[in-house]
Amino acid sequence: MMMRVSSIALLLVLALAARASAHGREPSLGAVTFHPTDRDHVVVRATWGFITTRDGGETWTWQCADAVPFDRTNEDPAIVMFPSRALVAATFDGLHRSDEAQCAWSTPETAPDDEYVVDVVQDPSEPRTAWLITSTGTTPDEVRRSEDEGLTWSTIAIPHPTALTDRIRVGTSDPMRVYTSGAILMTDTEPRRGVVLRSDDRAETFRAIEIPLVEGERIVHVLGVDPTNADRLFARMVRPVADEVPERLLISEDGGDTWRTVLEMLEIVGFAMSADGRTVWAGSWDGGLARSTDGGLTFEMLDPALRVRCLAQREGELWVCADDRTTGFALARSSDGGETLDALWSYDDVRNDVGCSADTQVGERCPMFWPDLVFDLQVDAGIVPDAGVTTMDAGSGEGGGDGGCSCRAGPSTRAPGGALLLGLALLALRRARRV
Repeated sequence: MMMRVSSIALLLVLALAARASAHGREPSLGAVTFHPTDRDHVVVRATWGFITTRDGGETWTWQCADAVPFDRTNEDPAIVMFPSRALVAATFDGLHRSDEAQCAWSTPETAPDDEYVVDVVQDPSEPRTAWLITSTGTTPDEVRRSEDEGLTWSTIAIPHPTALTDRIRVGTSDPMRVYTSGAILMTDTEPRRGVVLRSDDRAETFRAIEIPLVEGERIVHVLGVDPTNADRLFARMVRPVADEVPERLLISEDGGDTWRTVLEMLEIVGFAMSADGRTVWAGSWDGGLARSTDGGLTFEMLDPALRVRCLAQREGELWVCADDRTTGFALARSSDGGETLDALWSYDDVRNDVGCSADTQVGERCPMFWPDLVFDLQVDAGIVPDAGVTTMDAGSGEGGGDGGCSCRAGPSTRAPGGALLLGLALLALRRARRV
């Protein structure tokens, strides 16, 4: 435990320094979330917040990170959309939930608050159910579950007494099967090790399966479980962001007991799998969209130059986030397995429409961030931001609204509280863009 705490303390300085930039990091999209039944309603996480369509991609609105809130300079929160259309977002300082209109955010009373929520996923067989992992850095990570669209949460298990658990995935064909993954930090007697934690009783208990790390590898990310076979799963062996050595994509066909490498790519930030488990896609931040048509045993390169930012799949469609500045689009859709991509949205398509009325939390808060969004996207929207302090740098006013439940309203500004700083430090220990 001392190694875990001291590592976090040492990284706090680096985390604080990372927050000092005026406009944050390079803008990009990072995750696509589909409504469980309404194919027209799609939410895409971005470094600045979200973009949303309710008409299948014909028109889009945007929302600022400050409304949730999450820190746009560092955070890539996992998000889930429930049947009611409410969203939940996993952030450095807790679990935040929107109302059904997605125009107000708050923290449900029993949700993690002032804790780093590392990951949140939707149960593939029960769309009103979600799972998450919390991490404090000083106590064991916890698995929690909600069965009412994120309104109430219960602690289910502690997967491992010392591991940093970074991802959670639930089986489709076998809902009793739950996987988490991460790393066990170095001690005086043991090296740092990768770990996959497997549950066969719906997260009541877990069995640890250690995976040796090749030099430079930092942590294991379970990316996906075959929808037709809970024993088949894929994992990314994460390396530092700036590493020039390709990452390994591993497959296990026996529930995580044994693994083998099926693909190597620089910084694997995109992963998707078809409903029958036969087609698998992987994408690289630095360039490369690969596809397997034999269940992930072998891969072909569809486009070695495409700089992928995220991948998502639903029946008949592959959605791709890409580097807008090198491809001319930030979001595209394919109906032929990735052979061709039809652009859906680019930075030039951004419009000053937050999709919420002015008397809502989002409608009140987000318009003040519009000039900064235009500046960061480097698009011509008739706005020339001041070269000095911008609205984002100056902070924002108060917001209100509740999420339709007994909730704590989210903070109006992004002050660097203890949980936020700890989250930044834990992120540095994990150090990878979210898939």
